[in-house]
Order: sequence, then C-alpha cells, then structure tokens
Amino acid sequence: MRKALLFSGLGLEPADIAALAYGGAVLAAAIIVPLSLLMIVLLKPDVMLSLYLLIAAFVAPLVVLIYIAGYPKRAAERLRVQSLGRMPEAVNYMAMAMRVTPSLDRAVGFAAENSDGPLGRSLRGILWEVYMRKHSSIEEAFLAFAHDWGEWNDDFKRALHAVRAAEMEKSREGLQRSLDKAMDIALTGAKRRMEKFASSLSGPTTVLFSLGILLPMMLGALLPMASMGGLSMGPWEVALLMNIIFPGATLAYAQSILGRRPGTAQAPSIKHQHRSSGTSATVAAFVCGALFILLAFPPLNSILGTAGPSLAPMLLMWGITVPVSVHCIVTTRAARRELFSIRKLEDEFPDALFQLGSRIGEGLPVEAAMARTAETMRRTEVASLFRRISFALRITRASLDEVLFGPKGILLHHPSRTVSATMNMVVESVKKDPVTAGHTIVGISHYLKDLKKVDHDIRMQLASIMDTMRATAMLFAPLVMGITAALYITLTGVTEGLNIGGAAFGLSAAVKQSIPSPVFVSIIGIYLMLTVIILIHFTSGMRQAGDTVERKWDIGTALPVAMALFTLSTLLGGTMMG
Repeated sequence: MRKALLFSGLGLEPADIAALAYGGAVLAAAIIVPLSLLMIVLLKPDVMLSLYLLIAAFVAPLVVLIYIAGYPKRAAERLRVQSLGRMPEAVNYMAMAMRVTPSLDRAVGFAAENSDGPLGRSLRGILWEVYMRKHSSIEEAFLAFAHDWGEWNDDFKRALHAVRAAEMEKSREGLQRSLDKAMDIALTGAKRRMEKFASSLSGPTTVLFSLGILLPMMLGALLPMASMGGLSMGPWEVALLMNIIFPGATLAYAQSILGRRPGTAQAPSIKHQHRSSGTSATVAAFVCGALFILLAFPPLNSILGTAGPSLAPMLLMWGITVPVSVHCIVTTRAARRELFSIRKLEDEFPDALFQLGSRIGEGLPVEAAMARTAETMRRTEVASLFRRISFALRITRASLDEVLFGPKGILLHHPSRTVSATMNMVVESVKKDPVTAGHTIVGISHYLKDLKKVDHDIRMQLASIMDTMRATAMLFAPLVMGITAALYITLTGVTEGLNIGGAAFGLSAAVKQSIPSPVFVSIIGIYLMLTVIILIHFTSGMRQAGDTVERKWDIGTALPVAMALFTLSTLLGGTMMG
C-alpha cells in the first residue's frame, strides 16, 4: 500500500486510507439506511422493491469501504500501465540529449523536464536523490531507478541500461550503437505489450458488448411481450434495471478495460479551449432543452393535442440531448481544430528534421536550411513553422535559442512537447560543428519516425473492434430500442381496447400493461442515451487515451444521430404497427 501511494502521488499514508475507507462506509450507511427506510414507510412499495431498497442499504456501505480501500492500488496499477507508452518517449529524450552531450545527468534532466505523470516524477526524483545525498552519484541513482521500474517492465530496464552503457562508450560510433539499441528495446517492448493487450481484448469486449449492450437491449425488446404474458414489472424496477444497474455495471467494466490499456505517446496540451466563443450557443441550447422538457410534462403537454403518446417522451429525450450535444461540440470545436493542426505538425516533423539535418550537415546556416526545408515542404504545418523561425532569425539577428525559447519565443508555450523538446535539441546541436549537428538531427528524425510508426500500428490494431462498437451505439441500438418502444406503444393501445370488453372477452386484468407507454419510452430513451455515452467514451479512450477533446466531440456528434434514429424508428414503427 505504501508503494502504491508513493507511485500514485496521492500524498497519503496507509492509516489515512483506512480512516477514509471506514469513515466513507459509516457516512454511506448514515445516509442510505435511513433514506431507504423512509422510502419504504412513505411510498409503501411492493415487496420486491422494498427488498431491493433494503439490500442497497446494507450493500452500499460495504461497496464504499472496498472501493476506497483498494483505490490506491488500482490507481497505481492504472498509472503503471498508462506509463508504458511514455517509456519509449522518455528513452527517446535521453537519446536526444546523449547525442548532443554524452552526459547521463543531462539526459535524465532533459527527459524529466519533458515527461509528466509518475514517470516524470520518478525521473526528477533521480536528480533529487543525488542532491539529497541518498545516492552518491547519478549513475547509482539511475541504476536504482532502472531496478524499481524493471520489476514490472523488463524492457524499460534493459533500455535504461543501454543508455547507461552509451555514456561509457569511447567512440561516436559506439555511442550511436548503444542509443540505437536502447530505442529498439523500448519500441519493441511497447509494441509487444500493446499487441498482447489488443489480442486479449476479444474476451473483455465480447463480455462488455454482450452483457452491457445486447442483454439490456434483448430485455427491453422482450418487455412488451412479457407484460402481455402476465409478467408484471413496475416502472421503478424497470428504471432501476435499465437506467442504473446495467449502465453502471457497463461503465465500471469499460473503465476496468480502459485501465489496462497501455498508454501511447503524450497528447498535445491544449490549454485554451475557446469556451467563450460558444457561450451564447450553449445558453441557447440549454434554454431550448428546458423548453422541450417543460412541454413533455403536464399541464403544458396538453397543447400537443392528439399528437400521440410517444411525442412527450421524445421531447424529454431531446430536451436532454440538445444541450449536452451543443455544449460538447461548441466547447471543443476550436480546440479540436488546433489539436488537428498540432498532430499534423507532429506527423510531418520527422521528415522535415531529416531534410533540415541533411542541409545543416552540408554546411548551410540554420536559417537558410530552414527556409530551404520550408520551400520543399510547402503547404504543410511544419513549413509554416520553419518559415516563421527563418524569418525571425533573419530579421532579429538573434540566436536560434532566443528566437525559439526567449521571452517572446515561437515555441515558448507550444502545446506539443515533442516539437519543443526536439527543437531544443536542435538548438544544442547547431552549436557544434555542422557535420555532427547534421548527423544528430537526422538521428533524432529516425527516432521520432519510429515512435510514430509504433503509435500508428497500435491504433490500427484497435480500430476494427472500436468501429464495431461505435456502429452499434449510433445505429443498431437506436433502431432496436425504437422498434421496441413502438411495439410497446402499439400493445398498450391493443390491451386498453381489449380491456374495455373485460370479462366479455375472457381477459384478466393481467393483460393490462403495468407501465404507461410514455414512461416506458422515456426509460428506454434514457438507457439509449447512457449506452451511447458509455460506448463512445470507451471507444474514444481506446483510440486515444487521455484525449478529452476528441472524446467530448465524439459524444456531441454521436448522441443526436442516435436519438434521431431512435425518434424516427419509434414514430414510424408506431405508425406502421398502428
């Protein structure tokens, strides 16, 4: 537990976790037990619902206790797995620094400066332990770091030993071989672990798809016929099952799968998401949504006349969908454009560096080499960046370091750490002779290209499974749920007509639907909304871990599509069956 707390950076002691766990359980019991008893006394529900409430009252505190007590270990394990994709990046930063200056402390400092999360903290801890005299030298602290992380990732340990061996090489060729070996070990290890994860996804995703998506859909589809056969489930039971238990279990299992996904290269940091530009649209969407919701409830829904019983729940669904979708889209639209531009720059960067290094190695000044590279790669993001740098170098006559990272530097607050860190190494490289600088920059371009290739291969391995689940969320589930809602509405009308005759037709009261059709359609619609959000959250997290901008955009665009299909299939299905 102590190791897990230290690794996760929670800043707590094991005794604190125990106190929080027991305190949380007592608090949960103090809230849920009286609330459940009060509901039983006041609402006087049937026996089954009363039993559910009593079970929840006694199980909830135990769940809270187990969750809090196990959280540090789960958080540490999740961070370890997410750090797997950052390890080749950290080794790449060390190799960059070692190429310029074969110094281990400089390599560790550079990697720590450009890495975040537990890996960045641990790298900074290497230098701190040397300063605090916990270790007598940087080599000793570095080897201790390699041993600690090597307990659960032997590939990273071997790559770090190769970096350490590079410092002791006497020749430039030996240094190059050791650094190439370190990068090859790190990249191969990361790719092998991701391939292992991708191959192990078949079982968990099948369970998630079957129990979290197909089973609730089948249950919802059977409810109309089951109610005709005398199976009575009240609205509370159906809502609890469809809107709380199934979505909650699906989300928990989806999160557990996402927690085992090895991380990939660090996403660009978009700090300014231009939320103010969409404020008016968001406010208008929430006002429109509130109006829809008000129209869905009596007495305002009386103005709907004879529009049909299925229109009120549809207004309720759209009253929730419109503001959520508009908010997700308008708050991420500008950030998504910026993110797309940065990713395009990162994809073009290795080729541009290769050309830049080749021209510097030929003896061209850096501003001329950048201008020539920008001309060759015209109409690209990297050409625009290099053109700006070349222009600033010619106009200001300042050094490359000042132009890039000075008080008004072009890359001072650049969102891409890869671009900033690489150009930092370019700055250090050009201080040496042109041939050495050219070879160093070309070598860095090869490393970046290898990292991009591994990241691309990882995404391709996950694409087919994620596309299937996304199509289910946006197309298959809305159609099935819409037809189910239409069937229930039709059967409700039929049974009401039959019950007019009552005993004359030999019918019992059991044929009467136990849930009003608007309530049933609302329950199914809410289940569909939750399912879409959970599946899009899961597939977006699988494609790009930690990319909240893309995840919000996907939810904002998928939700109205799914609800439109649900609305159309319900209304058209009801018309055809009627």
